[in-house]
Amino acid sequence: MRAYNTLFAGLAVAFLLFTGCSKDNPETPDPNILKLEGQWKFEKLDFQDESVKWDPETDFTTAASFGYAPLMFEGMQGFDFTTQKTKDNAGNKFDFVSEGSYNQDPSKEYWYWNYTDNNKGFEIRQINPQSPPFNFSVMNITNIRISNNGQSLVFKASLNSRKPGGAMTDIIQVPVEITLSKGTPTTEVKMFIKGADFEMPKPLTNRQKLLNTHWKLAPGSEVYDPGFNDQDPEKEYLKLVAVNLVEDNKDNKLNYRYSYPMGIVSAKSLIQDALDKDTLKVKQGGSFGAAEQIIAWKIESIDKAAKQMKLKEDKSGTVRTFVQVDDINNDVDKTEYTITGN
Repeated sequence: MRAYNTLFAGLAVAFLLFTGCSKDNPETPDPNILKLEGQWKFEKLDFQDESVKWDPETDFTTAASFGYAPLMFEGMQGFDFTTQKTKDNAGNKFDFVSEGSYNQDPSKEYWYWNYTDNNKGFEIRQINPQSPPFNFSVMNITNIRISNNGQSLVFKASLNSRKPGGAMTDIIQVPVEITLSKGTPTTEVKMFIKGADFEMPKPLTNRQKLLNTHWKLAPGSEVYDPGFNDQDPEKEYLKLVAVNLVEDNKDNKLNYRYSYPMGIVSAKSLIQDALDKDTLKVKQGGSFGAAEQIIAWKIESIDKAAKQMKLKEDKSGTVRTFVQVDDINNDVDKTEYTITGN
């Protein structure tokens, strides 16, 4: 009996020592458990490959860039993980924080978020993929890294983006790495491509669109050419059939061709002094009774995708349509046009 009592007492002491140690050393929290509620500053958006590099052959217009991920997230400042449930109970309401409070309407629900994988992962989904017109869903979230006592968050994901140079419906998923830090968003996110600074494309200037491209008057257009009869100087501009802008010793030089009684003249050249004002100039006349004159053409529009250009003659206001060709020296034929005289 004495041995039994001694064993019981020893076990009791050991239990008390164990429980005492347990109180002194509480269980360490899992560092992978997320606590996202609240606002986060959107520090970096790093595209992980070059799929978002803009196609230099495509003009960066509103129409061409609609749905392009870098443009979609331009001006974005932060993420707001709210604790408010969405009406359909799909998750908690989520908002992107951006300049000008774009798409931030307290009465509307655009996105929701949820924890996944026992609070070690999360999702951000757009409720209606067509509203807002872009789908801002943050998909395939992986490689989540928490640091700075839970104040910094880095993860990899995929974003929707229109393929550069593609059709409006040509949507791809681009890989990204997103960096957030806890706090009130105040500044625009910085963008990168594989760690290198990303610069937003800019619309091409008319000079850029024209340089080293060849254009001829659209086939079927009327061309003024009265033959060897007296020439009307007021209609001289209607003889122009082809243009090609090149750079010559840092000067902008326009090569151009126009109709004359025996065909189409070989390319003439004229240094451009008003291209910065979107104006092309040609020098025509000087033979067959036509006085030499400078004719100015205002660039109305250049559609690189459609390979079409419209020029407006300065004095008459007449608009002429030109189409892109490989070479104005080989691809222009007088028989393509309707020849008119006096």
